[in-house]
Amino acid sequence: MVNNQNQPQRKRLLERKSVATPQKTYSPEDVVVESNPIESKEEVTQSKRKKTTQRAVTNGSTTVRVSTNTKNQLAALVTMGMGESVDAVISTFIDDYVEGMASDQKKEYQILKDIMMMKTRKS
Repeated sequence: MVNNQNQPQRKRLLERKSVATPQKTYSPEDVVVESNPIESKEEVTQSKRKKTTQRAVTNGSTTVRVSTNTKNQLAALVTMGMGESVDAVISTFIDDYVEGMASDQKKEYQILKDIMMMKTRKS
């Protein structure tokens, strides 16, 4: 056996301090929720999310490469309850973006989307 008493004791690099306690604690009752006049828009957005989630289930799945920052942003939105999954959040964004397009752009988008859907069905 090695005798540890003969070895010099090393200086500790990390000094332990007392346990930190918060100065003030919060409870759910402390949070003040202000009513937002855009509640009707939120209800519309909720119904869109449910609709896009149902569509996403029937189409299968694939992988899309995105940056780590984009992945973290999407995960944060899902955690906030903006959608049930990343797919639902992205579908909501796409739907909102397409709604803002001009009619000729919407038509071109629909044609290209249909072509890509036919290609995936053949595969």
